[in-house]
Amino acid sequence: MPSMNAKRAYNRRSDDERIAELEAQIAALRERAAEKERADLPLLKEVPKLAKRLHKFAAKCHEFGRADLANSVIAFVAGLERGAQYDPSTEVRRGRRGKDE
Repeated sequence: MPSMNAKRAYNRRSDDERIAELEAQIAALRERAAEKERADLPLLKEVPKLAKRLHKFAAKCHEFGRADLANSVIAFVAGLERGAQYDPSTEVRRGRRGKDE
């Protein structure tokens, strides 16, 4: 047990460290504000609920010996979650051949 008179060691941050930390907080706040402005936000809030229900359905499929159906459901959920993270407003569409051709 440390004695009551022991001094605590403090590591004072430099001004540059404090500025970098505040800039990181500002960037995080801007990112959250941009996410709140998405038009499809109400839809995205339903994705976890749907994924949970589909996982239960996949477990029921395994229970009745339908691993093929369960695998299809799990693959669908993975695609759904990946699609929910995609923001169509940030990506520029390119043609099939890409930039080089």
